[in-house]
Amino acid sequence: MNAPSRNRVARRAVAALAVVGAAWALSASGVVEVIVQRLALGKAPGPADFVTRLSANDVECPSGTSLRRSDPAPDGSAKLWCETTAALRSVRHGPYLELYPDGSTARQGSYLRGRQVGAWVRWAPAGKAETVTVLRPGESSRHIPEPEELCPPGTTRHRSFGFDDRRRMWSECTAPGTKGKQGKEVLAGPHVTWDEEPAPDGGTRYVLRDLMTYRDDERHGPHLVFAGPFAREMVVERETYDDGRLVGESRSFFLDGTVRESRNYREGELDGVRVGYAPDGSERWRVTYELGRVLATKGDLTVANEPCPEPSVPTFAADGKSAFCARRYQHFLERSGPYIVWDAEGRVVESGLYESNEKKRLWIAPEGVELPPEVSDQTQVAAIELFVGDEPYSPDRTPRGVEKTDPVHVWFRSNRDMGYPRPRTEIRGNLVEVYGLAPGSYYMEVDVDANTSNDVNWPGDLVAALDFSVTEGEVTRRPAKLLYTIRLRAPRDNDIEIPGWRYPCKDPQAVLAGPVHFAWERPPVDPAIAVSYKYRLTRRECDTNQEIERADGETTVPALTLELPSSRPGELYEWGVSAWAGDKVIGQLMTFAGGGYGWSLRFRVP
Repeated sequence: MNAPSRNRVARRAVAALAVVGAAWALSASGVVEVIVQRLALGKAPGPADFVTRLSANDVECPSGTSLRRSDPAPDGSAKLWCETTAALRSVRHGPYLELYPDGSTARQGSYLRGRQVGAWVRWAPAGKAETVTVLRPGESSRHIPEPEELCPPGTTRHRSFGFDDRRRMWSECTAPGTKGKQGKEVLAGPHVTWDEEPAPDGGTRYVLRDLMTYRDDERHGPHLVFAGPFAREMVVERETYDDGRLVGESRSFFLDGTVRESRNYREGELDGVRVGYAPDGSERWRVTYELGRVLATKGDLTVANEPCPEPSVPTFAADGKSAFCARRYQHFLERSGPYIVWDAEGRVVESGLYESNEKKRLWIAPEGVELPPEVSDQTQVAAIELFVGDEPYSPDRTPRGVEKTDPVHVWFRSNRDMGYPRPRTEIRGNLVEVYGLAPGSYYMEVDVDANTSNDVNWPGDLVAALDFSVTEGEVTRRPAKLLYTIRLRAPRDNDIEIPGWRYPCKDPQAVLAGPVHFAWERPPVDPAIAVSYKYRLTRRECDTNQEIERADGETTVPALTLELPSSRPGELYEWGVSAWAGDKVIGQLMTFAGGGYGWSLRFRVP
């Protein structure tokens, strides 16, 4: 079922809240009445409703294939699959089953000419679906034919979808019950990145971009970088890590497989001869290093007839249609210096200058393209007024000490290229003055460490976010509504890291026995102000985070108990709350763990 039709089902399935009883609980403001409510959720179908448990008798192999069965394992379990020949080798093609010793199905999926595709389901012995994973177009490829088998024994595969500088999908393997340096489960095994792009049928598909291997939370083993279009991705970078440090020979390639660059590492530093090649295969330059220190250079170290600033060197893109000056540090590549772009006929269509991965100048520009004018950091471009509700708010800017972050943190993102400019800002009372931003559209966030007992963005602190435009010769004036981060007291305390926060669909710590009791603190506003709360409970698919159905409610007390149906396989609940003074929002829930944050509590009900 596609997203629009599921949403229609969800709207039909979500009924009004039904009050079924009352209880008493102790909150931060004293003894309050807690409304116990049963939400009319659970009627819309979830991922487990679209799969049927196959048996060995149900397996029908496609034409041209043969049924194969493994020898029984010591515990009596076995595997069934269909097999054919492709490129002079045997490959799986069609249904695949893993069987319990009694012959019932433990796991099922499908192969298409040696590659895993479609839905993969694990079944409990009693016949209940435990996990449902639907592989996305492009998730399996000639480079990763079996994504469901990526993780080594004893680890768990997690898949996530999100955005950094573009829409992406990630797959990682973690060791359950472990905790690494950042408080997350330890990475152990392949970590894969795909880019998301529209598919011709109107859906989405995924283009392989990066494959890194981890051991004990450190990069260890081969690292491959890919470029090229969907289903035709090519390896354009190949290097090796040893306990987090680059070692041995590394190579970069053009899309046709010829070498772009070769280099050597020792103890994580460039060491020995590094050679750069042109698309025609000729050597263009070479640099000799000793543990990161340049000993000698030879050849053409220019781009667009301009020298590359040290320590950067000329670097061609994998398609050979552009070149730029870049320096390598750790596993990052930073563009700094001149760049040039050619069209298919070899004509220069763009050239200019990069600084720290941002285009700063254009010498030759494509038709209709120009960089915004540079603006002095003495030129004011915006004045943003801070409010909590209707009241102006002036942040306390008293330094918090060496170990603490700044009391007020302001940052920006360009809505044009998703870059992160760093304009000068001044805070005067409740006014944030912005200087030196070029004309354009920007996202801005203001984080205020209002609660000095914890770090910025944690409960009791304030956050404001807004989009605004900068127009040449004008000062943009906009209000920004600061929201308190609500302190959750039950069923979890969000002033510490939330157990099971990162992997709520698989971590047993994310399981909450029903009925689920929620309690939170009133935002620290004037006691004379009447505060109400709006909350939302959502059923979501674990695999895609897609909403199945939701229910909304309101309360005037900071506590609530919900009776919820048990979570279905492949699903979780997501609960969030906001605080309101009249028609003005003044607070929101945030949750934290492992260096990450979100705006809801995600959990499962047994």
